[in-house]
Amino acid sequence: MLRIVDKTIRRRLVVTLNHIRKTQGLGSAHLKDIESILSAAREIRNEAAQDKKTHLEPYYSAANLHISALSAFALAIVLEDESPLPRNWLNRNPDRNPNNILEGNIVQIVNHGIALLTLLECGLTNSARSLLRSVIEITWVTIIYCSLRDKAQVYAKGDNFSDAKNIWQQHFSPKSMKNSLAIIEKQLGMSADIIDFLKEHREHIYELHTQSAHNTSSVMAILAHDTDLKHENESDPPFPIALFGRVGIATKTTINDSIDVLGYVVMMLFMIFKAKHKYKTDVSKQDKTFWSQFQSIAIASQDVWFGNCGCLSVGHLWQNDNETK
Repeated sequence: MLRIVDKTIRRRLVVTLNHIRKTQGLGSAHLKDIESILSAAREIRNEAAQDKKTHLEPYYSAANLHISALSAFALAIVLEDESPLPRNWLNRNPDRNPNNILEGNIVQIVNHGIALLTLLECGLTNSARSLLRSVIEITWVTIIYCSLRDKAQVYAKGDNFSDAKNIWQQHFSPKSMKNSLAIIEKQLGMSADIIDFLKEHREHIYELHTQSAHNTSSVMAILAHDTDLKHENESDPPFPIALFGRVGIATKTTINDSIDVLGYVVMMLFMIFKAKHKYKTDVSKQDKTFWSQFQSIAIASQDVWFGNCGCLSVGHLWQNDNETK
């Protein structure tokens, strides 16, 4: 909350500000002025929350659906000891369980996703875009880790900063990961037009949000303002400052991109463990596990995702194991 509530700090502020007011030329702020600024910030945050509820609820519902699928995935590993990756996946150390690394990555995707949506709910769009770039990278890394064994073995060696940096530069640079994802999509039997579409979309979405992460001057200036969604269809809408946060058109485009990023990782993980690893939980408990929930929610989330995107059904992506090429 945007408040100064600590009594010691408040007393110190009163003394300090009194002294400053008595020093010629150094301003005349009072504690109540600080509280007035923070109160205005709280009001704007409340307005942002209301705008989100009025204009963007379906988008948040779709994003939360993806997060629930990934959460069920994480809970299956954490609470029920599911091991979707083969124990020899890392090979170099048979005592090291590859699912421990997978667990950490999935947990971070979920937590990053929640943080991302929280920032957007507050209207802090540029902050959310910076985080979304990190979310994009961790989803790509996780997909590659689960699908390409040679890359997984290299990734697991990054136990210290120096090694991790070298591994990232050689094997997990943006260009390298984009190439790896195209290979995986082909291995999973996706058609050429879908692979081309996903490749183009990756290029666009990564470049867009990297500008926020790198604090590009033009993006900093543009995203310091935003148009209210109630003026979205006007030819010359007002473009007020987004100080303290504003839910507007930029927020809407960012939540759409977030849905795509989260939807893609759900789709890919479902397909990788169904078609490539052909992983199945214990038959005796499969109707009661988080793993079975992940599978069901994943399919449901894709139905909502593609429906929202106006795309045709991707039915063949959910085909039976024996139908997978």
